[in-house]
Amino acid sequence: MSGMDRVVGDATISVSHDHVMDAMTDAGPVRSWRVTIEGPGVSHVALVGIASSSADVSEASVATIVEYGMLTTFPGSRDNDPFAAAAVQAWIDESRQALAELVVELRS
Repeated sequence: MSGMDRVVGDATISVSHDHVMDAMTDAGPVRSWRVTIEGPGVSHVALVGIASSSADVSEASVATIVEYGMLTTFPGSRDNDPFAAAAVQAWIDESRQALAELVVELRS
């Protein structure tokens, strides 16, 4: 299983493909991606589902996970948010600008 690591501030985000889910979209099947955040004050593993035609971890898939999984809050979504843990939310809040810059870098 190949993956991608990116350093954000003093933490590392690691993304790898976990499994294919039972949902299909125009963009391909919904895949479950394992996201690990490790750094001072934060240690978290989450599974995030995004549609992708490939199980390869790409810059586009990581950008989508960061943008929509970490930086975007959907009304009523906190109960199902894989990043809802207090320490993770604190890290995301502290790293918001660096995470946004990572998304731009991955998409350029």
